[in-house]
Amino acid sequence: MTDKTTIPIESIEQRLADFGYDWHTSDYFISPDENDNPEKGLSLYKPNYYILGICAKGWIEFEVDGKLITIHPNCFFSAGPQMTIQKVKQSEECKLRYLFFTKDFLLNNITNFYELESFIFFTSNAEPYVQLEKEDAEPLLQLYDILKTKRDKVNT
Repeated sequence: MTDKTTIPIESIEQRLADFGYDWHTSDYFISPDENDNPEKGLSLYKPNYYILGICAKGWIEFEVDGKLITIHPNCFFSAGPQMTIQKVKQSEECKLRYLFFTKDFLLNNITNFYELESFIFFTSNAEPYVQLEKEDAEPLLQLYDILKTKRDKVNT
C-alpha cells in the first residue's frame, strides 16, 4: 500500500488538466456529457475538493482508500478530501455524470452552515457509493441535465 504522505493532493484544475478539459473556474466543475476516456485519470490522488457522480452507462472500477469498488449504471458515488482515489479500469462505453466542488464553493453557496454536517458520505468511514434503482436514479440524471444546460451556457 502507498504511503499516504506521498500521494499527491490535486485541485480541480489539476484533475481537469489530466483530462484535457478547459473550464472557467477553479471552484466547481460540471462534467461534459460524453464517454469517459479509459486512458485518462489513472494516477492515484487525493482530491482537495468533493465529488458527486452517477454512472449513466457502462462501468468503471476505482480503488478508494485501498478498497476496489465497481460502479455500474444508476450507481451514485461520492468522494471527498479525506479519500485516496485511483481509477483502475472502465468499459469503453462508460459515461459518468459528475460534479466537482470545493469547500469554499459550498460555503459561499450554502444558506445554512450546519447543512455541512449532512455530508457524512464524504468521509472515508462511509461507503463511497450506493446502487440505486432506475426510478430512483432518474431524478439525479434529470438534475444533471439541468446542470449541463448551465454548463453549456457558462463555459462557451
